Amino acid sequence: MRRRFFVGIIFFSFLILLTGCSSGGGDTAFGLFGGDTSVAAGNATISGEVSGTVIVAINESNAEVARVTAAGTPKTFTFTVPTGHTYRIFLIENEDTLDQKIFALYNNATGTNCFAISSSVTIINFGYIDTTNGVKAIPTYDPLLVSGVSSIGENKSIPEIVLSGPPPTGTLSDLVGNGLALLKQGSVFKAKAYFKAAVTNYPDDNTNNGDTARFFYAVTRLAGVNPYSDGNSTGTLNSIGDILDRMGINNSDRNSYNYIISESKITSPIPQPLPDNYPTGNEMQIFLYNVIRPELEGALANLNGVQNEFEKQWANPIDSKYYKSDYADVLLLKAAIKGALAGIYIQYTYNLDVDIDLEFNKYKTNTVQSFLGDNGNFLKLLTGDYSTLQSTAKTYLSEAADHLTAAINKIQTRNTADYLVNLKEMTSDEFNDTKTKLAAAKSSLSGTSIIGDYNGTDVAINLLPFFGGLDLRNLLPPVTGNTAGFFPNATMGGIIIQGLNPNEDLNSNGIPDILE
Repeated sequence: MRRRFFVGIIFFSFLILLTGCSSGGGDTAFGLFGGDTSVAAGNATISGEVSGTVIVAINESNAEVARVTAAGTPKTFTFTVPTGHTYRIFLIENEDTLDQKIFALYNNATGTNCFAISSSVTIINFGYIDTTNGVKAIPTYDPLLVSGVSSIGENKSIPEIVLSGPPPTGTLSDLVGNGLALLKQGSVFKAKAYFKAAVTNYPDDNTNNGDTARFFYAVTRLAGVNPYSDGNSTGTLNSIGDILDRMGINNSDRNSYNYIISESKITSPIPQPLPDNYPTGNEMQIFLYNVIRPELEGALANLNGVQNEFEKQWANPIDSKYYKSDYADVLLLKAAIKGALAGIYIQYTYNLDVDIDLEFNKYKTNTVQSFLGDNGNFLKLLTGDYSTLQSTAKTYLSEAADHLTAAINKIQTRNTADYLVNLKEMTSDEFNDTKTKLAAAKSSLSGTSIIGDYNGTDVAINLLPFFGGLDLRNLLPPVTGNTAGFFPNATMGGIIIQGLNPNEDLNSNGIPDILE
């Protein structure tokens, strides 16, 4: 399978794109007042000097009030906002690229980023705004020293409108074209806004443009999940940002592309040790089910509206190359989403509640025996009726197998290098073998199926017992230290019918070969 296939799948699978910014400032009399004072009553002019590019102001309703691009040497900006409101200001560096960064502007004295501007204020000059600490944007001149400017307290949330801008308008063709252009630059959040507007404003369009909007809205709603804080990460996990908050990763270090594209670009590896308030296993289970699942289902609904004839050429921002996507990509993405949904439904039926930060921080010295002893209910089937969840997971897996088979058939009909997903190195026999294995895997969801051979013996499994409610904890072998003994049930609860023996011990050392 070609490397571009994996590049595309990585792009499709992003649950995280992270952003940040850099800035600077200028001089006026006393650093606070100066310039043209002939400002209309009820407005305040804000200026400063930055090293970044874009400045965004939002009000207390999270509505964008101003978005300007700094210009000149040094880079300066000026914009006007209505008085009588509270504002937060954000600086963006490398806007509309995969290296985009964002910083909230704070005052240095009290640590606030919310500024109430009364009707008496006409001029506010921040001076040079410094972001070299990599966390916050700090102006040279404290805006709270301006008469009529007061602090409303800190608000850590970074609304998605800061990343995407206000909802765009235009014809379907314009919205799709602008969305693809922004995607080429790496501006996933803004591209998502355009594709969302296209789908929302033209829901019944059955042209290729309509299909393109639905396909890329599904892609970007997965890739463009807001990684920033919602302002409250101490309670229920509502966003990826909440998890990163609890992990202790600064806003300016949340660029997931840097983690994936090149190990040398990693700016903030997972903190060690993990903070004590890192989410527990149960919190992560609930987050996956309540937050991630609906987004996946929304993307799936978009893809269900794409027609078989869909085809579009587009530029992948990761490698800047043009590729074609067609209905095979739709099928592959649907299979990936349904596989992920199946996993979310299945994990929600088991006890996975562990103190993640505690276990992570001592994993080098801890043993498997100690871990299992400290977490006696780990991997046990939860009490209650989970038949609907497990049945849904089974259906999703069955449909995922169908989508993968259909995708392979589609790829075989146009298997050329100009498509994002191509399998040019695969032979006809390999294609047929893959489809045979997919059919066997699907069949095992409903009864006994031969899925291959091991040492000349047919391997047959039956996954029905699993979806009937299988307590995985009871299937674990006894463990002393880090050394496992034999599995108490060699059929793994009735899943293995023939051809495999998980307790096989060819060297007779008392440890199953598969666990050595």
